[in-house]
Amino acid sequence: MRVIYLPATAGRAGVEFWVRMLNSGAEVTLIGILFLRFAEDGRCEELRETWLFEAGDHAPHEGWGT
Repeated sequence: MRVIYLPATAGRAGVEFWVRMLNSGAEVTLIGILFLRFAEDGRCEELRETWLFEAGDHAPHEGWGT
């Protein structure tokens, strides 16, 4: 699993992740993004996520995570 943290703004953050794994012996890639909003006390107040499940072993694009 590879993770990068997207630029954060006041009270908000984002995380993108790539997971290359086996599913019943077949190579698959799970690509996802988490969007978080935090309350004044630091607790997560809102979480949204989106992801894409692709057949095959897909590496992140050139320059990803830099």
